[in-house]
Amino acid sequence: MPDKIKNNEITLNNLILEIQSISSRISYSNTGFDFINEALKIMIRYTESSSAGFFILDEYNFDFNLKRSIPADAHDFYIETFEELTETGNIGNALQNATYLQSSSHNQEMFHLVLPIISIKSVKGLVILTSNHNYSQSELFILKLLHYFSSYIAVFIDNQILSAQNEKTQVLLDQLIASRTIELVENNTQLGEKIENLKLNLSMSVPHEVRTPINEIMGMSNYLLNSLKTKKSDVDDDIEEIITDIKNSAARLNNLFENFIYHTRLSVIATSMKDIQALHSQFCPYCESIINEQAIIRANKYSRLNDLEIHLVSSVIKIGEEYLAKLIDELVDNALKFSKEGTKILINSYIDGKMYVFSIKDLGVGIPADFLDQIGSYSQFNRMKNEQQGLGLGLAIVYKIVDLHNGEVHIDSRLGDYTNVTIKLPIVTDFNPDLI
Repeated sequence: MPDKIKNNEITLNNLILEIQSISSRISYSNTGFDFINEALKIMIRYTESSSAGFFILDEYNFDFNLKRSIPADAHDFYIETFEELTETGNIGNALQNATYLQSSSHNQEMFHLVLPIISIKSVKGLVILTSNHNYSQSELFILKLLHYFSSYIAVFIDNQILSAQNEKTQVLLDQLIASRTIELVENNTQLGEKIENLKLNLSMSVPHEVRTPINEIMGMSNYLLNSLKTKKSDVDDDIEEIITDIKNSAARLNNLFENFIYHTRLSVIATSMKDIQALHSQFCPYCESIINEQAIIRANKYSRLNDLEIHLVSSVIKIGEEYLAKLIDELVDNALKFSKEGTKILINSYIDGKMYVFSIKDLGVGIPADFLDQIGSYSQFNRMKNEQQGLGLGLAIVYKIVDLHNGEVHIDSRLGDYTNVTIKLPIVTDFNPDLI
């Protein structure tokens, strides 16, 4: 193996080990800026810089604020340096191109390296490194590594923001559940027991669902370390592929969290007669349009629009547009997820007495009979074989919505052949068009 490639692999291996080390230590810290301090020290060491400054973007007024500098007395220096680099357009160019940028001071005595901190969602901040040597003389490999490292910092900042939001949401949920629980215990012991059972199910099931994508992220890191021991080239390609996997896992985690909140909201509604009555006052005058539009939106995300075959009748049904759209989104998503591209997704509807009946059928992997007998919140089938992700939670939301609207759910499936989900919802028999 050429010495340069070998040295690059050793350098990358050492950098990853340092990242994992500070991540595991800082995870128990009270402040996320401890991680930033350690990250800046690593950047300074690998680029042989003399100092560094970390700026974070205030998303409300779009200003960059200096949060950390190493050494600490370089604070004023980096305020001035940021203004200088902004005036020369270097900051804007680095952010616009989403890559590192090298620059020098007016007197050519100092050199700067601008590293934008950009997540998959937005710009989070930037790092400015300063040295008395020209960064253009640095190894391109090192600069690329620091660019990847800046992406890792962006993910860390996103996680910090998400964690803070989750804490606020959890406080609100705890307060809401406590309030509802007191009301239910005072008026109905049976409903109070239902709330306790719900809380127990959530506390037992959710941790497992959250661990799945997190474990995948950890697994990818281990894969990177192991692969570098055997591969001689294409290091950058491997890193990009792993970053893509990390992004997809984060998206899965975000979708799971949103569905968890949605299911919790439905469960809280189910404990209040006032909320249920408000729910029953809603109706959807153009249900066929909602079904058709939501199915197309979901199919487009899988690039399978040509696989849809839709035949719908018109009616006014007793369900709000938001809840009908959520039903279709979850059912069509499952149908697309568990069937192969090129196979049809059949969506049909008809009127049966006072009920509007629609069905969504896929020609996919099917659902085992024993799973159909025990469908409940957060259940999943053939986890190891088919790697089903979130099917149980999606179906739990479907069942909860339909139950709250006095409807019915029927699932007919043959393993390895098809799955057909039929939903029945009440029709508005005394509809007045003037109410629209």
